[in-house]
Amino acid sequence: MFTQTKNQPCAVAMSDLGISTVILTDKEEIEQILHEYETAPDHVWCDGRGKRYMYLMLKQVLQSKDKHFNKHPELITQSNQDWVDFCDDCILLFLLDAHLHEKPVQLIHPQCYAEQIQHAQFDATSGQMPVLLDGIPVMQ
Repeated sequence: MFTQTKNQPCAVAMSDLGISTVILTDKEEIEQILHEYETAPDHVWCDGRGKRYMYLMLKQVLQSKDKHFNKHPELITQSNQDWVDFCDDCILLFLLDAHLHEKPVQLIHPQCYAEQIQHAQFDATSGQMPVLLDGIPVMQ
């Protein structure tokens, strides 16, 4: 899976899940979360309700929060804990979707990310840019 290098930033698109935000994460976080999804029994998630329930709940909540942040871009900052939590939860949802539906994890090509961020109204990434990771499919 992701075995080459650690702590390299990568970007994931949430659009397939009805969320317009692109989230910047790193390979190590992706590996850790996927490992948890693959190895932890289903009953440990969401007070025994399982991963499918968690998926549906997260998707609904995050779609709503995405609309809120789109209406209030001034709230998109790393100093806003609600925004940070939203981004963290988006990664959980993105990877849970890949796990439950047996989809490959696809990242956004760094060049496409750079082109889009130049036109964005805000940049909450502190200038961090994703990199290509060997063996990982990218979307352009």
